[in-house]
Amino acid sequence: MKTLFDYQERALAYAAERSRIALFMEMRLGKTLVTIRWARAQGARRILVLAPVTVLNSWWDELNDEGENKIWWLHGLSRAEKLRTSRFLLGKRTWYLLNYEGLRAAPELIDVPWDVVIADESTAIRNPQAQITKLMLKLRVPCRAILSGLPNPESPLDYFTQMQFVFGNFLGFDNYWVCRQVKFKIGWTGYDWQPKTGTLDEIKAHVHEKAFVLTRKQAGRANEKIYERRMIKPSAEILRLSKHVEKNFEFEDEVTNHAITRVLWQARLAGGFRPDTLEMISGHKMAELLQLVTGELRDQQVVVWFRFNEELKTALTMLRAKGVKVEGIWGKVKARDRGRIVRQFRAGKFRLLCIQGKIGQYSLDLSTASTAIYYSNHYDMEIRGQSEDRIEHPSKKESLLYIDLVSEGLIDEDVVQALKEKKMDSRQMATALLASWGRDFRLSHGLSRVFPGAS
Repeated sequence: MKTLFDYQERALAYAAERSRIALFMEMRLGKTLVTIRWARAQGARRILVLAPVTVLNSWWDELNDEGENKIWWLHGLSRAEKLRTSRFLLGKRTWYLLNYEGLRAAPELIDVPWDVVIADESTAIRNPQAQITKLMLKLRVPCRAILSGLPNPESPLDYFTQMQFVFGNFLGFDNYWVCRQVKFKIGWTGYDWQPKTGTLDEIKAHVHEKAFVLTRKQAGRANEKIYERRMIKPSAEILRLSKHVEKNFEFEDEVTNHAITRVLWQARLAGGFRPDTLEMISGHKMAELLQLVTGELRDQQVVVWFRFNEELKTALTMLRAKGVKVEGIWGKVKARDRGRIVRQFRAGKFRLLCIQGKIGQYSLDLSTASTAIYYSNHYDMEIRGQSEDRIEHPSKKESLLYIDLVSEGLIDEDVVQALKEKKMDSRQMATALLASWGRDFRLSHGLSRVFPGAS
C-alpha cells in the first residue's frame, strides 16, 4: 500500500469522521486514493464508482495497487448484465466501476442496495435538469462522496446539485430554483444568474465548512512533475482500420512494404485521422481535449502539443467554436508571428497555445502555464523532453502537470510507455514499437530515419 502524503493524511482525517464527503482537490493530488481508504473504513460491501470512462481506468489501477481484488467493470455491459452483476450477494467488499452514461442507460441500478456511491468528476451532475442528475438525487445510499478539482466551472450555482447529492441541501436550501431565486439575480445579459451581495461569501464559507478543498500550490508540490494518462476508447472503425493496417500493410488503395510507413499510418489513426486524406473520422481524442480545457482546466493556461499538423488545425477550429481563446504555432507560421504569439500567451491574452512538437521544442518560454497536454507524441525522446521543459521556470512555486491523451488498444500505448522510460533514441523506439506489435520486421526498411509526416 502507498504511503500517503501529509495533505492526503489531512484529507483522510476530514473524511474519517464523516459518512458523506466532498473532496475538491486539484488534479493529481491523490483524491482517488483518499476516497478508497475512506470507503473501506465505512465497512462497505457494495461500492459504486461513477466517473467518465477515461477516469475509470485510473480507478482500476489505483484499486489494484491497493490490493483490492474484487472489481467489476460495468461499463460496456448490456443493461441486463449490469443489473445481474450488481445484484450479486457477495460476502467480500466489491467495487463496481461505471460511467455516468451507463447509469443513465440502466436507471434500475439506483434501486440496488449500494453501501457507498462515489461520484468522481462530479460536475457531471451540476445541471439540475439533466437526467443523470435527477437519477443521482433519487439514490438512497448511506455513504456518498463527490470528487472534483473544479466543482464550479460555469457558476457558483454549479455547487448546488453536487452538494445536494451528498448533504441533502446547499446553503440550507433543498430546491435549486428556490435557492437561485433567493440568492441570485439576473445578470446584465438577461440569461445568466449572478450572486447577490454577500452570497459569494456565504458560498465560500459553506463549501469550506462541508468540503475538503486543496490546490496543488497549497499542497506544496512546487516544481514537481506530475504525469497523467487519459485512456480513451477509439471508435470501432478506428480499431478496425488500425488492425487492418497492422496485418496487411495497406490502407484502402495504398500499399507499403515499409514497416515505418505502417506505424505512421497507425499513429494518424490513433489521433482520429485517415492517413490518406487527413480527414478526421473519429473525435474520441478531440472530445477529451475539449472536456479537459473547458472543464477542470477551464481557468488555467495550457500548452497542447501535437505531432501532426492536421490534428493541430482541427483542434484550433473546434476550440474556437467553443469560445476558447487559443492560438497555434506550426511550420508555416512565420518566425516573427511565432514570437508575437508567444509574447501574447505570456501576457495572458489567450489561454491555450497549440504547438507542433518539432517547431516548439527549443527556446520558447511558456512558463506562465503549468499544464501541458500531449494530444500526440513524436517518436523522439529529445522532442518530448525539450517540450516538457517549455513550462518550467526556477521561480515557479507550483507543480507541473503533463497529461497524455492515449487511444486505448492502439499504438499510442506503446509510444507513451517508451517515452516514460526515456531510455531510447528514435531508432531504438521504432524497433521496440514494431516488436511490441507482434511482427518480426526487417529493420532495413528505413528504421534509421526519423519518422516522417510531422512537417
